[in-house]
Amino acid sequence: MRSTICDVAVLGDGPMALVAATAAAVAGADALLLGAEGVDGDILLAAILAEQARRTGVRRLAHCDVQRVVRRGRSLVAVVCEHAQIEARFFIDASERCEVVAKAGIPARALPVYEPSPDREYIDTIAVYDTASGRCALPYGATLIPALDNALTVPRGDAVPAGLAIAGAHAVGVAAALLAASGQPAAAFDSATLRERLRDDGARL
Repeated sequence: MRSTICDVAVLGDGPMALVAATAAAVAGADALLLGAEGVDGDILLAAILAEQARRTGVRRLAHCDVQRVVRRGRSLVAVVCEHAQIEARFFIDASERCEVVAKAGIPARALPVYEPSPDREYIDTIAVYDTASGRCALPYGATLIPALDNALTVPRGDAVPAGLAIAGAHAVGVAAALLAASGQPAAAFDSATLRERLRDDGARL
């Protein structure tokens, strides 16, 4: 079994994982994407996002079926696949079933429940998306994973507009890069610092 080390490991496939990994790489992290590049139903989007990830230096380990997660206290240490062990300073669970979270012993029901409410404002907003019903905002707190200091998740689901999920994935990728560099626990991170960085990058919050 080969061992791989990176700053930020992103687990999942589809647009959220690709966007999160690319954002982390652009923010200066050595990012590794664990999953396929496919995006169901939109081959063009898949190709564009995959090319952006490649150009920014994102490494990829395709079809990585995570068998177990190595956890020490409040930190994830590594994910173990069939032929590789991936160690990272920080993890992003962008998988549809929250595989990292589940295999770290945290049930899905323990995750924060995020349901977008049009025109609701948050003090820690990190992404916004305009819908026909109004502007939806994503708070940083909705990306935190209970009991883990070095992991974030990307809120998704039928109630979350795709545009907001993509914007959220970008913000989570930037946050992961900053947290991997600083070593801070995710819950202690000042969302104002992230918001300032996102605005510098052109995000509209």
